[in-house]
Amino acid sequence: MSDEKHTCCICKGIFFGYGNNPEPVESEGRCCDDCNNSHVIAARIGNLGIIPTDKEIEQMEQDRLAKEKEGEEYGI
Repeated sequence: MSDEKHTCCICKGIFFGYGNNPEPVESEGRCCDDCNNSHVIAARIGNLGIIPTDKEIEQMEQDRLAKEKEGEEYGI
């Protein structure tokens, strides 16, 4: 482990060690473990399309309500 002091490119805090690749949050520098865990990993998972966006959730809810209403109209 490196004992060098570094500045996180995301939170601007000080960390020791090698740090982490901040992509896709930042394109240059290194980030601390806290920012890696709370921002970078979440952004990477979000980029995979696994977690629906707020807009996608809203659309799914609208679709569900429309199908529910359609079922009521047909006595289902």
